[in-house]
Parts: sequence; structure tokens; C-alpha cells
Amino acid sequence: MAHDLSITPLNFGLAHDYLARTNRAVELEIDAITKSDDPLSDAVMLEISQRTNLVPTAEALLDMLKKAQEGVNVLDGLATASRISVHMYGDALRADINQAERGKEVKPLVSKLLELTSSMVSRTDKLQNEMDQNQSEISRLKSKLDAAQRAANKDALTNLPNRRAFDAQLEHEASKAFADGGQLVLAICDIDHFKSINDTHGHDTGDRVLQFVANQLKQNCRRCFVARIGGEEFGILLPGHSVPDAMVKLDAARQNLSERNIVNRRTERAIGRVTFSAGLADRLNYVDGSTALKAADEALYLAKRTGRDRVCAASFVPRSSIAE
Repeated sequence: MAHDLSITPLNFGLAHDYLARTNRAVELEIDAITKSDDPLSDAVMLEISQRTNLVPTAEALLDMLKKAQEGVNVLDGLATASRISVHMYGDALRADINQAERGKEVKPLVSKLLELTSSMVSRTDKLQNEMDQNQSEISRLKSKLDAAQRAANKDALTNLPNRRAFDAQLEHEASKAFADGGQLVLAICDIDHFKSINDTHGHDTGDRVLQFVANQLKQNCRRCFVARIGGEEFGILLPGHSVPDAMVKLDAARQNLSERNIVNRRTERAIGRVTFSAGLADRLNYVDGSTALKAADEALYLAKRTGRDRVCAASFVPRSSIAE
């Protein structure tokens, strides 16, 4: 917050290690920069992480955020209670002073008491102002923590939810579908021949292709949950869809993408057609999410083996049929 760094898992992890004094190498690096009055920036933080070989894991970041959020919630509650108490105390003192000053005779002792009480009122007013400022800082910190939580569940390149967010949403949607008697299909999409795009046009172009495909999937799969789950793979959750309905929607998205001839606008060099293969499965047919994902993955590889640029559905065989 002091250096206006972006809310990213990397920056948050480095800040945590520095402030908690849990990593001596990070501590020395940051101390050297701050003592020289050089500003900390996102680029500098990236260099520090590279020199110290520090890559905060997502699990560690989420655990840290959870503990920090719990601490902030406690402070918030204490600050709110203290502000209310100070306010009530100040009002009570003012009422006593006004009542005493309306008396016709005020003895010296009472006058002294009034003087002390007036001083206490002034101090409580000052304390209340300080608490108001602290409350504002706590609110600001809570906002930063919320932003960090969102960053931990987002893919930085495509701005889509990441694998962790996808897994959590899959569990949520499955519980809802089972409880409500609804439907839920999950799909895995993989860009065809993506390695050749990187090899031919470079990784920067490959990144822009990933961003383009991500936007296309998001636009063509409205009211669905689209996430980047790794490399050139995207996961899609289609609540309220049957397998045939999901096939139609995904195939329309596939066709929409495959009909485009993509050009690198920075170099004006043609990239050509970019396609994806997809596999989908009915989540409610499987005992858990990981089993359903495995079925969708097998359907994806079937699409790859049979020519790519197509959508295949998992073949579900009930256990009773297997036993027979």
C-alpha cells in the first residue's frame, strides 16, 4: 500500500515475507532498495523474486489471505466497539458538565472536577478522531485484501478465472444441480497445434492468441463459467444444459472461431485459422468432479485423435451395465 504496488499474488507474497521477516534474502533485497530511497515497483518486485527464487504458491497465498482477513475482521469489530464507547462516554461527560454549569453555586472542588472533565472530553474527542481515521485505514485494508483474493483466483494473462476458481465453481454448481434436480455439463477445450503457433510466431503472439480465444469463448458461451485451467486449455461449466444442448453451444463457438483468419496486428503477419478441440461430460453422471473431468479429458483426446477442430462427448456407461 505504501508503494502503490499492484495487487498480485507475487507482490503480496513478497510483502508478506518481508513484513513477517520469514525470508532473509527478501528482507535484505527490499531493505537495500528502500534505504537508497529508490521506489519499489512491480518490475523491481519481479526482479527480487527472480533473484531470491521465490514463487509464492497459490495455496500459501490463500492461507495468508485467510489469516489476514480474520485479523482485519477482529480489528474492525474492536474499532467499531471502541468508537461507540468513546462516543457514548463523550456524550455523558458533556451532559454532566452542562448540568453542573447550570448550578448557581459551584464549589472549588467541583470547578476542578469540571476542568478535569473538560480536559477528558477534549481527549476523547481527539481519540474518536483517531479511531475514525483507523476505521478508514481498516476499510482500505479490507478492500486491498478483497482485491488480493480476487487476484489469487484469476488468470493474469486472459483475465479469466483460473483452475482453482474453476474447481470451486464446479463443486458449487454440482451441489446446486443435485439439490435442485438441475443439469450441469462441463467441458475442456484445447487450442489445436498451439505449440506451432508459439514456434512460428513467438510466445508474445501465442499469448495474444490465448487472449483472443478466451474472449471468443466468453462471448460465445454466455451464462456459462469460462476459465483458463492451464496452458492452452480452457474449462467451461454449462449449468442448466443437457449434453446435446452443450454440444450445440460449444460447436457453434468452435465454428465461429475456425471461420476466422487471424492476423497479428503488430506485425501484419497472417496467423491463419485457429481452432480448438473440446470434450464434455455430464457432471451428474459421475461420483465426483475429478471423475467427470477425467471423462471430459478423455473425450477431448478422442476429438484430437479423430482430426481435431471438433467437439466430442464422453460415453457414460452405468455401473449396473458394467456389472452385467
